[in-house]
Amino acid sequence: MKKVFLTIVLSVFLLSGINAQKKSTAIFLHHESVMNTLNLDADQRAKIMDIKKITDPKLREIKANTSLSPEEATKKMREVWAERTKLQNEVLSADQLKKLKQMRAEAKQAN
Repeated sequence: MKKVFLTIVLSVFLLSGINAQKKSTAIFLHHESVMNTLNLDADQRAKIMDIKKITDPKLREIKANTSLSPEEATKKMREVWAERTKLQNEVLSADQLKKLKQMRAEAKQAN
């Protein structure tokens, strides 16, 4: 019985370790590497970071609001993320937006 229990516990730890080592492949426009890949100019970079500075406090406020249910918090955060994405997409040229969508599609497939 102890061997079976030990085997199960060891398996769980090994499997959780494998998942923990999986690198996130999310594509965030405000990351320097993504801005470099898209060849954003200085003005575009500044606008992207300004949008992040506007939306980040809204996200922190939602996370800190303990009166919201997890579902309500998730809904509100998705609304802020959608707002951020819309504003950021307006900063990009058509070619940059196409490349960003391609990068996100590839990242989604990798997950």
